[in-house]
Amino acid sequence: MSPDSAQLVLRCENRLRVPTERGKLRFSAEGATVTLDKPHRQLLIVPTAATVVLLVKRGPKLLARREFDAVVPPLPEVRCWLSDMRNATIDQGGAPDTVRQPNRRFGVVLQAVPAADFSTTMPVDARYRVGHFQLTVLRGGLPVVSVRPADGEIDLAQLPVQLQADDQLLVQVQDVQRMNFRGEIERTPCSQQFRLTVPR
Repeated sequence: MSPDSAQLVLRCENRLRVPTERGKLRFSAEGATVTLDKPHRQLLIVPTAATVVLLVKRGPKLLARREFDAVVPPLPEVRCWLSDMRNATIDQGGAPDTVRQPNRRFGVVLQAVPAADFSTTMPVDARYRVGHFQLTVLRGGLPVVSVRPADGEIDLAQLPVQLQADDQLLVQVQDVQRMNFRGEIERTPCSQQFRLTVPR
C-alpha cells in the first residue's frame, strides 16, 4: 500500500493506492471507516480519530499493519472586499440616482478560499464558504448599527441606516463552513475581522 500523501485528513475521503494481489484481501481500520474501490485499485479511508491503524489480511493471516496520523483540514483563507456595482449597473441601463446611493452602489463580498494543496488533492472535501459573521457600521469611529446576516451574504440595501462616504464597515467572521464528500456541512471556528471604507 502507498499513501497518496504523508498524512491523512480527518473527516475527509483519503485515497490510498493498493497493489494488485492474488487472493482476496480484507481491509479494516481502527479510527476510520474503510471502503475498497476495486475498479480504481484504491482504498477510501475516512479518519474519525487522530491516529488510524490500517490492517490488511488474507483469510486469518495478517499481511500488513500501517499506522497513520490524521490532521484536521487546513483552514481556508477568508477574503473580504467591497464590490462596486456602479459600472455594471450603468452598463445595464441602471438609473444614475440609484447608483449614487452607497447602500445600492456597493456590496460586501466574503469568500473562503481553500488551501491550494488541499483543493488540488481533495477537491470534493475542500468546498468552503463563510458561515456566521457580524457587520458593524462605524461613523466617526463610533458604531451606528450592527447586523448578523443569517444567510452568509451582506445586502447593504437592507441596512436600517443610509451609508455615507468614509463610513467604515467592520466585518467580524466567526466561522467557516466546509462541505465534505458526502455533502455534509461542518462548521469550524475562524475568528477574523476586516475594515472596509465606503469610498467618496
